[in-house]
Parts: sequence; C-alpha cells; structure tokens
Amino acid sequence: MTNSTAADETSPTTHALWFGIALADVIAFVGLCLTVVLIYIAQRRVERAKSFEIKYHGIYIITTALILFFAPFELRSSLFSPFAVMVVGSVYPIYESIYAVCTLDEGDDTLWLQYWVAQGTLSFSTEWIDDLEPSDWQQRWFEFEFFFMLWLSLPWTNGAALLQMYVTTPLIEPTLRPLIAKMDSWISKFMMMAVNATHLWFLWAAFEFLPASWKRMVWIGIGVVFPIGSSMVAIVTPGGLDDTFWLTYWSTFGILFLLVDLLEDFIGFIPGYYTVAIFITVYLMVPMFQGADKIFRHVLVPLAGLEEMLIRKDAELVKLKVMRGIPEDRRDTVLKEIAESYLAGSQKGGYSSIAVV
Repeated sequence: MTNSTAADETSPTTHALWFGIALADVIAFVGLCLTVVLIYIAQRRVERAKSFEIKYHGIYIITTALILFFAPFELRSSLFSPFAVMVVGSVYPIYESIYAVCTLDEGDDTLWLQYWVAQGTLSFSTEWIDDLEPSDWQQRWFEFEFFFMLWLSLPWTNGAALLQMYVTTPLIEPTLRPLIAKMDSWISKFMMMAVNATHLWFLWAAFEFLPASWKRMVWIGIGVVFPIGSSMVAIVTPGGLDDTFWLTYWSTFGILFLLVDLLEDFIGFIPGYYTVAIFITVYLMVPMFQGADKIFRHVLVPLAGLEEMLIRKDAELVKLKVMRGIPEDRRDTVLKEIAESYLAGSQKGGYSSIAVV
C-alpha cells in the first residue's frame, strides 16, 4: 500500500460530504478563492518590500510549515493541486501582467517580468512531473510549487525581485547577454530561411515524425528559452519598452500555454497540433509580426475590462512623445491648444457626435 493510499484511509475528512461534495474539495475551493483575494488586496494595498526582510520570510516559512504539517493528505491534495498551482502561478499573474502593461508606471512591468523569469524557469523545466504517476512525492512537489509561486509574487516576500537582485543580475545576466544577441541574429536568419517554402516544408516533415512528448518539448523550448533570456536582459537595461514588449509576450504565451494544455486531451492527436502551436508562438515572439501586441490589445485587454486604462496610457505616451518634439519655451502654449481642441468636442454635441474613421 502506498503512502498516499494510507493517508487517504486515515484522513478524517476522507468520507465527509457537504451537499454531496467531498468536504476537502469544498474547503480547498474556498481556500483557493481566499488566497486569490488575499493576493489581489496585497498587490493593491501593501507596499512591496525593497530588500530582504527576514521577519516576513520567517513568518511565511513558519506558516507554510504549519499548514503542510497539520493538514491531512486529502485536504492538501485538493488545495495544492495542479489546478491550484495553475491559478496562483499562471492565471492570476497573467491578469496582473495585463494590468501592469495598461498602466503608465514602468516599474510594475519590470516587477512582473521578474516574476515570469523565475516562474517560467521553474514551471516549464519541471512540467514533466505532472505526467508522473500520482504519489506522495508528486504531491509534495505541487505543494512546493504553490508556495514558491506565492513567495515570488507576494509584496511582503517579493521573491522574484530578490532572485533577480541576488542571482540573475550578478551571476547569470552578464554571461547571458552576448548569447541573447547571437540568438537574436539566428532568429532573424531563421525567419529569412522560413520564407523559403522548401525549407519550411522540410522542417515541418522532420518535426511531425517526432513523438508527441518531444513535439511538446520542442514547442515549450521555443516559447520559453529565448524569451526568458531576453527578459533577463530587458530587466537590467535602461528604458521600459523592452520590459513592456516581453511582459506582453508572457501574458499572451501564458494564455496560449493554458489553451494548448486544456485542448491537448481532446484534439492533441490531430496531425499538426503542435506545429500550429509553434507558429502561433513565433507569431507572438518575433517583433516583426507584433503578434503579442495585437492579441494583447484586441483580445486580452477587452476580456480583462481594461480598455479605458490602456487608452489613457496610450494618450499619455502620445503626450510625452509630442512634448519631446516641442521646444521647452513653446510647450505650455502648444499643449494648451491641443487641450482646447479636445475640449471642443464636448462643446459641439459631445465626442459621440464626431465621426471616427
């Protein structure tokens, strides 16, 4: 008898039901909802730690240890499930990333880009664990993932920034920067080669002979390795445009990954399934297509209900661009004239009466 089976039989909540639903599942669902609410409130109300605050990390470790030690196995397996890890580690951060891109502040773009570097490195390099036979060891891994993702994102611990500060920037980024520059050149050459239909057909034919697990590995490698390296470099370079570009990519690729994962059991057997996923990933990643920005603006932002916020950001960026092109002694006059032209709309029947082509 395995440890998980024994734990199930001795768990006091194994046979407890609540309106026909296992009580452990009810408690897990409520706990997950409360966790998401806590993260949301913390992101909006709590000032993010700027350095290593040992008291917060100590409290976090002790709380985590108490939960894992005293909670019965069935409750832990329901609360710290792959679904819970997906919600806390991917779904909610995707929303926060969309929100960050829609704000004018570049600091939150960098913040969530740091998160995706750490999260992506761990999640996508260890996702094979999800396919193993259920065991107590596998459950312990899901629990580690759950609390690690929280540690990365919570403002009290701010783990993603700490990893960036003490590991990525001093140890990894200096070596990675020249490699990313070379990979940028290789990608450009590959795109030129892909224009040739003969090369493209040969690559597709070779790819289709691979086992499904290898196809998935190739797709994830394409979608993660170069973007992680580029994101590391973007974080430490001045200016926020590259941060915003790669955060937009991670938001869209995160959605693509969830969709591919969800649909794999239903249509994954269709020839070309992962080929399509690769093409979409390249479309999102390569700057010449601006695919991530298009999907972000026309799909994700409307779904998140943040259209007006993005419009205000775009308007502010236009204002800053205009100001840079106006001599300092003329800025007040020119900006006043522009403001008056906007206000004229409300004096002539409102902006709704203006034809927009």
